Amino acid sequence: MCDERHLTTCSICRGLVTVVTPNYDLRGMCKDDEVPWKQKLIDSMEFLVEDSGEFEIDDCLENVAPLIVLKAKNVQGMRQFRQVVSVLVQTMSTSDIFDWISVLQFGNERELIIMTSKMIDDKLFLETQKALWVFRMVH
Repeated sequence: MCDERHLTTCSICRGLVTVVTPNYDLRGMCKDDEVPWKQKLIDSMEFLVEDSGEFEIDDCLENVAPLIVLKAKNVQGMRQFRQVVSVLVQTMSTSDIFDWISVLQFGNERELIIMTSKMIDDKLFLETQKALWVFRMVH
């Protein structure tokens, strides 16, 4: 005896569904809940998770997340800072950049501030010349 209440039909063609499989096309169209930059930040701050339990990372930290990762990994090499600060100068306000550098208390803060100031000056000059593309080329 067949129980018709448990039979499923296709919502489009109304045919009987005999096998249920994942819809990989739909999965590809759906947005993944895990945001890569947040996961990278969380991974670099493993020590904080162990000590204080759970914490929330707000979306407004996306631009500054690479700088926080450098602090968490205790990076001192100016090459890595140069790449991160170059992006920050293009996406954040000057005061926010300097506030974050100050808050994170890098060991090489003096050099970092000098480099950031130079990049900001370069950006401001190149904006007046309508040649911001040169900033992206040299930094």
